[in-house]
Amino acid sequence: MKNLKFKVISSLIATALVIPGTVFAEGTSAGTSKFGNGLINEQQQLQVVQERQQFKAGMSQKKDTIKKNHETNENLRKEASDKKAAVKSAINDIKQSKKQLSPEDLNKLEAQLKVVQGDISTLEATKGTVKQAFEQFKTDVKNNNYDAAASQLDSIIAIQNTRTSGLTKLNADLDSIISILQSASASSTADSLKAGA
Repeated sequence: MKNLKFKVISSLIATALVIPGTVFAEGTSAGTSKFGNGLINEQQQLQVVQERQQFKAGMSQKKDTIKKNHETNENLRKEASDKKAAVKSAINDIKQSKKQLSPEDLNKLEAQLKVVQGDISTLEATKGTVKQAFEQFKTDVKNNNYDAAASQLDSIIAIQNTRTSGLTKLNADLDSIISILQSASASSTADSLKAGA
């Protein structure tokens, strides 16, 4: 019986010594694994931060270009709006003074109006595309997809350049309409003076 008690106690002691050793060993390997993963995650985060800093440094020039293009397009839009008001004013002047436009002037105006409508259609085709590209840019930056984000900025610049060309052409075409209306008005006035003399 003493032998049996001794064997049971020694087996319990042996088991007690083995189990904590196993638990300790498992805990140690798990702890080391957590430490290793933490270090890897920290290094990955550091790399993401460095990539973001490099991206921001490289994108500042593109953002400056976008800002300048926006200002240019705003000025061109205001200029077109002012010219549209000048066209309306010239038309009202012709109506109020009951001047008659020659068939040649009417044909010129009709042709020029078609050109202006084409200009406006071209500009409307790009409407909202900058906003969409900018939303995609923000998504790409949030997902740390910097190559795609840079591509979106290039896309925004290209769209702005298209709009700048379209607005410049629209302004030139509006100038042509104003010129036709003014020359028609002047020739109509000259004709009426000749008829009155």
